[in-house]
Amino acid sequence: MSTFYGLIISRDLYNPESEAGKNRMRFLINALKPYRHLFGSKALDIGCGAGTSTFALEELGLSVVGIDRDKLFIEKARKIAEKRRSRAKFFVADARTMSVRDVFDSVFMLGDVIIHFSLTEFIRMIQNIRRATRRKFVLVLEYSDFVESLLRKEEPIPIPTERRGKVYYSYNADEGCLKIIVITREIGPDKYEAEEVKMYIWSPWVLEYILLTSGFTLISRERYRNGVFIDIYKEVSGEIG
Repeated sequence: MSTFYGLIISRDLYNPESEAGKNRMRFLINALKPYRHLFGSKALDIGCGAGTSTFALEELGLSVVGIDRDKLFIEKARKIAEKRRSRAKFFVADARTMSVRDVFDSVFMLGDVIIHFSLTEFIRMIQNIRRATRRKFVLVLEYSDFVESLLRKEEPIPIPTERRGKVYYSYNADEGCLKIIVITREIGPDKYEAEEVKMYIWSPWVLEYILLTSGFTLISRERYRNGVFIDIYKEVSGEIG
């Protein structure tokens, strides 16, 4: 995850102390506030990064636990929480395999977290988090329609200016993902050091099909000017179709 956010996407966007991070917090608060009554009191923030989304949820009055697979992000989130005198808790954990004692009313995956999950991994994650949630919990996802971006020949993710010309895409049809090669250093004529990351392709209709067949119903879907969707689903049964 460090590679993805360090090389391809600016970390400032997910840093709650940066101006970009503060703007993002305001966006999330304003977007989610009309639905606050659906979220209960305890929330799980999956892929919390350095805490931008977690602190936004806390501003809405939720008691939040943030988890991320990246240890560096969690360490930073804890330091910022201390400065803010926040009561949010942060743990290094994988939503697909985590084991927690808390019982959550709502689960959030904000900031295109879903692109790090294949279809199979996402279903496994849903099955796992059901053990840590109340019956008929609410699931909130913020994501981009990458199918539309590809059809429009747009960049599926915003590439920092300094990385342009150093990022190459290939499509893996078996896994349903883009493989992204990022050149990090030129070490000689036609010789480079590079990093590879994967970005799984999601779209509203794909997500909706998986969740409807997994026992959820769609309560709300909002599309924003930046092409981002925020979906709110509610569990109606605990069975995978």
